[in-house]
Amino acid sequence: MVRAVLELIFEKGIEMEKLIKGILVVCLVVGVVGFAGCKKDEPVEPEGAINEAVGNQEIKVSEEEKAIAEAMAMVAKMSEQTKCPVMGGDIDKNILVTYKDKKVYFCCKGCIAKFESDPEAYVAKLPQFKIK
Repeated sequence: MVRAVLELIFEKGIEMEKLIKGILVVCLVVGVVGFAGCKKDEPVEPEGAINEAVGNQEIKVSEEEKAIAEAMAMVAKMSEQTKCPVMGGDIDKNILVTYKDKKVYFCCKGCIAKFESDPEAYVAKLPQFKIK
């Protein structure tokens, strides 16, 4: 199911912010509907629900919600930059520039000048530019 969600995301070119907002809205609606249907009597557990303890509270998470959360985590991981686009080494999160409203990290300050001289030559190497 997670794979199908990811394929849909990339096939349709869904923007990351819209995807996250959409998932949050779905979770909110599911939560509101779930709480609105609660009665004082014994609660009926949804079919296929997984109970997870969080602090002193027990939260019921459906398989669908779990799959959505896993898909979001995979998308976030795939869009995380770990390598310098210029030299290919590990990045230093303190050395960065903003290009087209996205942060681009480098392994050293020397790579910034190379990147800025021809940024489009390096954009294809950056995962944050592969997701629309």
